[in-house]
Amino acid sequence: MPRFIQATMELIDRGEYISWSLPPNCTIILTSNPDNGDYNVNSMDNAQKTRYISFELGFDKDVWARWAEKEGIDGRFINFVLSYPEIMNKEGGVQKINPRSLVTFANTISGFKDWSDTNTLGLILNIAQGCFTSEENVIGNLFTTFIANKLDKLMDPDTMLNKDWDYVKGELAKQVYDGTNYRADIAAVLTTRFCNFVNLYFDTKGSKTEVAVDRILKIIEHDKMLFSEDLIFSLIKTLQKNHPTRCNKLLLNPKVARKLI
Repeated sequence: MPRFIQATMELIDRGEYISWSLPPNCTIILTSNPDNGDYNVNSMDNAQKTRYISFELGFDKDVWARWAEKEGIDGRFINFVLSYPEIMNKEGGVQKINPRSLVTFANTISGFKDWSDTNTLGLILNIAQGCFTSEENVIGNLFTTFIANKLDKLMDPDTMLNKDWDYVKGELAKQVYDGTNYRADIAAVLTTRFCNFVNLYFDTKGSKTEVAVDRILKIIEHDKMLFSEDLIFSLIKTLQKNHPTRCNKLLLNPKVARKLI
């Protein structure tokens, strides 16, 4: 390990090592675990630390959700992380739960068809205890709440995009309203999932622009608010940024135009 560190120092400092040089305009990016006693790492001395700029990266649920959608992580688990992003909060300045553990947990339980089944849920909670280091089993406790609130049953984005509109609008209304109360938290999860899915759909060869655009317009123009104005704005802004030529029809909609202006 010291030899690798020494070689890295030379590359960072001079852009070369012995007879090998980096190509022009290269930037070296390295990742490491912190030297705080929780990881099996070699300590860095001042000579090494002064040769690079350090940044501590935090967890971004939206970035993770985009990645997870693309990688085919179980959609129910994406709902879980979007619903409870606080699971990534630090405890005493230490990150107890990391994205790698989340993915391990998600992949382990994805084979269970019905997470709300009593026996299955008990097994999932045991798996959670084994995947994460938190003594309070924070993930397990939140997962129980997640299942009790039926957030694993939220409509998946493929259904939102492709299934019959009469069915979709009815189910969306049931999920984003608790009686007369609008559930902005649930609507946010559904919008994020839908946005990420449409981005992937637009990236797919042969995808039809009008399928996604017309569905978004139906959501916007529905007589009952399904996605709030701020969520619609965020959805269209993201799609417009990533796929500008596909979103012209959306920008001509009066409700969208007024919001953008």
